[in-house]
Parts: sequence; structure tokens; C-alpha cells
Amino acid sequence: MQAKHDELPTSPGALVEVYGLGVFLSGESGSGKSDLVLELLDRGHALIADDAVALHREGEHLHGYCPPPLRGLVAARGLGILDVAAHFGADRVRDRAVISLCIALQGQVSAPPLAEAWGSRTIMSVAVPCLELGPGRNRPLLVELAVRELSRRRQGMHTQAAFVAAQKKAVERKR
Repeated sequence: MQAKHDELPTSPGALVEVYGLGVFLSGESGSGKSDLVLELLDRGHALIADDAVALHREGEHLHGYCPPPLRGLVAARGLGILDVAAHFGADRVRDRAVISLCIALQGQVSAPPLAEAWGSRTIMSVAVPCLELGPGRNRPLLVELAVRELSRRRQGMHTQAAFVAAQKKAVERKR
């Protein structure tokens, strides 16, 4: 990489590594990004950055880094600044990740249960798959499932599309 981490453009949010994929968490202040980071750390995943993510594009990939003063730290409302290595182990802090998925934490999301909420967000001219998550849900589990589903889709397995195709076929047979 040519630029130093402290010279890269930054974006508010957090970046975690979940099952080996970089997940960028975005949302308004107070939306629960840092709490979600802590919950994912507790489930065995790793921190790249909290509060600000330094971004660098390499070809068709978007890489995220932590600005040096914030490395290994999480700001938890009511607790203050926490040292991730001290609380979860040094292996839970990573230097960088390719951003594979964006999770936008929202105040309220009202999608029908069978509707797909997958979208895309363009960051530094790179399209990144994006999902919106509302409050009051098991966000850590949903992030883990989103990463697993993204991995399946990259392998050509698309559960939602297969379900819709099977339903369409069943309806056509009844006609």
C-alpha cells in the first residue's frame, strides 16, 4: 500500500472481520455500531476499526484500516474506551480487511418477512453488498447469517432465488 494509514480518507463507522470477511457497519451516532462490535467480538470475531475507518481502493476491492490512534480500541457508551486485546485477546485485533459487506444500522426497517433486503452501497467507486438492520433484533446473529449467505451467493447458491423459482414452478403446475 502506498499511502500511510493516517493519510487515507476515513468514513464514520466500524469494521469487523466476521468469518474471514470484512463487514463495514454504518449508522447514525447512537445506532449501536460499537455495541454490535462488542457483541461480535464476544462471539469470536475480530476488530479492525471502531468509530472511524480509513479506506483505500486497490483495483476492484475496498480495503479498510484503523487510523493509528484508534487501533484496538472500542468506544462503549457508559464504559468509555475499551482495549480489545486486554478484554478479548490480541488475536481479536486485525490490521485490515477487504470490505465485503456493509450493514447499515437503522432506527426502523419495515421489510416484509420474505422480501429480500439486499442492496448495494457505492464507496470510493466500489459497489459493496449492503443490508439494513433495524433495532430490537438479534443483530450479531443476523450479521453472521448475512456473511454466510454472501459466501453462499459467491459460490452460486442463492436460497431466495431458488425458493422463488420453486414457488413459481409449483404455481404453474397447478394451472
